[in-house]
Amino acid sequence: MLLLSKYIVLEYLHWRSLNQLLLIGELSHLIVSDLKFDNSDSRNITYELNDRVNNKTWVVKQYGPNIKEKESFYRCEKEFCRLFCKTNNYEYDDNYNILVFPKYDNSKGFVKFIRNLNQKDGTEFNNSLSVLTEFVTSIKKLHDTNIEDNSIFETQKFKPNSDFFEKIANSCDLFVAYNEFKKLFKADRLVHHDINSNNIIFVDDRELKLIDFEMLQKGDPYVDLSSLLTIICFYISDNYFFETPIIERNSVKILKIAEQIIKTYGDVDIKKLKVFFIIQNLIYQKDELYLVNIHYLFDKINI
Repeated sequence: MLLLSKYIVLEYLHWRSLNQLLLIGELSHLIVSDLKFDNSDSRNITYELNDRVNNKTWVVKQYGPNIKEKESFYRCEKEFCRLFCKTNNYEYDDNYNILVFPKYDNSKGFVKFIRNLNQKDGTEFNNSLSVLTEFVTSIKKLHDTNIEDNSIFETQKFKPNSDFFEKIANSCDLFVAYNEFKKLFKADRLVHHDINSNNIIFVDDRELKLIDFEMLQKGDPYVDLSSLLTIICFYISDNYFFETPIIERNSVKILKIAEQIIKTYGDVDIKKLKVFFIIQNLIYQKDELYLVNIHYLFDKINI
């Protein structure tokens, strides 16, 4: 069954209600919105459910219909809900790879949060920094989740493309960094594996939330930390972190934020984080300025 229209969704919810499987509320309270995305050949199908009585919004998501590879995305996000969500705050259907979970209303993009942070000073800056600190704490909680006896998650693997190898072949420093990366990489923790500006939202002007846990894997937490630090550097510097000399720009806030992230996370190996940062961002490498800026940033970090 594919949820190709809101009428099919209503029929499906009606069936769940009749079989006492509908946990999120009364069917008569729910209004199904129009299809948000439909490309059943390769992607997910998503709808919103509006609970007009309790003023709450739910997401109905069917994962990668007809695509076996997408089944792992469903399993990962379902397992995240099992580990971190209240029982009556989500529901699932293994037969059709369907998850229903709450939607964060009144949310803004992470890029806007970061750029606003860059414009603030004094108390306002510190208040926003504390919001980011709480967010880092939540990432640490995810990484500390016990997955010893859990066979749901695949083991994270680094799969560079041909451009990657061409770049390290032309640079002794990048070649050395890649060899260090391979030695240091340790896939032994639960990681998000897809931290980017689209997967972080600012909710109610007071809290940052990580979303889309389809790619949860047993991996190295430094991948997530490096990804978060990349977003900070990228957007505070107006997308020019890897292209213009950092020493000529205002790097004070980048350093302060980076230090706060590292202090909050705790017990971070700065040298390892630097190596991961170099390798993960190699797509942005154009000239020697790439390594110059990275060395400058990490050499200035004072923990």
